[in-house]
Amino acid sequence: MSARRRLFLIKHGRPHVVPELPARQWTLSDEGLRQSERLAQWFRAHLPTQVVSSLEPKARETGKVLASRLKLPFSPAPNLHEHQRENEPYFPDVAQFEAKVRDFFAEPSRLTFGEETADQAHSRFSQAVNKVMDEYLIDDVALVAHGTVIALLVSRANGLSPFPLWKALGFCGVIEVEWPSLKLVQVMERI
Repeated sequence: MSARRRLFLIKHGRPHVVPELPARQWTLSDEGLRQSERLAQWFRAHLPTQVVSSLEPKARETGKVLASRLKLPFSPAPNLHEHQRENEPYFPDVAQFEAKVRDFFAEPSRLTFGEETADQAHSRFSQAVNKVMDEYLIDDVALVAHGTVIALLVSRANGLSPFPLWKALGFCGVIEVEWPSLKLVQVMERI
């Protein structure tokens, strides 16, 4: 086992938005595919040894492109999904959506947005990440997931405010942390 393992937390590529469907069912848009290709180019200098993703189509597709281009093994894993909010409508107004996310982060133990509190989402995602990293004991892992859960994990481990981190992390943005400390190494906000 290497002395210092790396975990790359990646926000999926831009999805093809279908307002009538829950966001968890959205696939990658053409732009999301292009972003995933650019992400693979960036990773040639930061080569992980394993690619893992959430089960959501947009994350799986991002992970598959990354693994294929880098000729790395790929596996989807459970419980890496976005904070659960299927009971919420699609928000065409970005400011309204951001206000909901801000409330979600500001009151982590209260159910303010969706079916899962920020504390619950953090606990689920953190446990899932630990399980992945335990499964790939010697690997540097590129893990494709979702903005709010990535922001929760990284901000809590590093004493940061989650909302600015979430807002800054664009599609196919990458946060590199040391494992197992989750100490922040670098943030690449967007591709």
